[in-house]
Amino acid sequence: VLLGQDGPIWHEGGARRIYVQVSASWNSAVLADWLTLHRLPETYDYRIDHEVGCVFVKEELARRRQPLRHVLEVGGCCNPMTWDLPGELVSTDIDVQTLQVGALHFATTKPNIKFVAADALKQPFADGVFDCAVLFSTLHHLLDPVGCLREMRRVVRPGGFLAILCEPIGSYRAETLSTEFRRDLEEGINEQIFTDEEYARMFDAAGLVATRAVIDGGSFKAILCRDGAVLSTDITSTAPARLPRRKPVVDTE
Repeated sequence: VLLGQDGPIWHEGGARRIYVQVSASWNSAVLADWLTLHRLPETYDYRIDHEVGCVFVKEELARRRQPLRHVLEVGGCCNPMTWDLPGELVSTDIDVQTLQVGALHFATTKPNIKFVAADALKQPFADGVFDCAVLFSTLHHLLDPVGCLREMRRVVRPGGFLAILCEPIGSYRAETLSTEFRRDLEEGINEQIFTDEEYARMFDAAGLVATRAVIDGGSFKAILCRDGAVLSTDITSTAPARLPRRKPVVDTE
């Protein structure tokens, strides 16, 4: 790919070259068991969707029937959505002021919640110290979502899981793109929206696979585990058979 003319200037030698491998055939990286619920866009409600996300996480914990000791929530500001889960909760965010508000608010009612200022791409924790990591409407705000996924994979123990919840899904060019989301984009707010294919490619790049994934209207929720990890025998419900991972057909540099 070589940029062409920009006004009176021609970009030639100084342009960025992106090398692309083109294949005659293409296979989707989206697994066949991803569930799509055809919810009408006008019924989408941010608060209710977050409540549904909380239920999504608790369902996964019920399936696993394993003790939950250490939970990480990234991007929860002063009000982490996982505040009522058992065990110790560490809530990280880059906004120090809102973290201070959260620490004051939960100081007496929930002393098991710790608030830590940290970059989502560089968490100050050792490898594998958390049973699970949870992100509510966080991934799409980050400049390097794959880097964040890799960092979550690092801090979650083998056999644990990562939940990404209430993430926008679709296309910038979709006719159903909400007025609010389009306004945020036009105002320069760091919002992104990904298709199901892009989510699947990012998971693959981070060495993760979605064992549960639901597209509910404009909201995407998924439970991610390490690629190749075997689900615990303590899980009582029958998990769908995993499809073979497909090698991406487009590689860029």
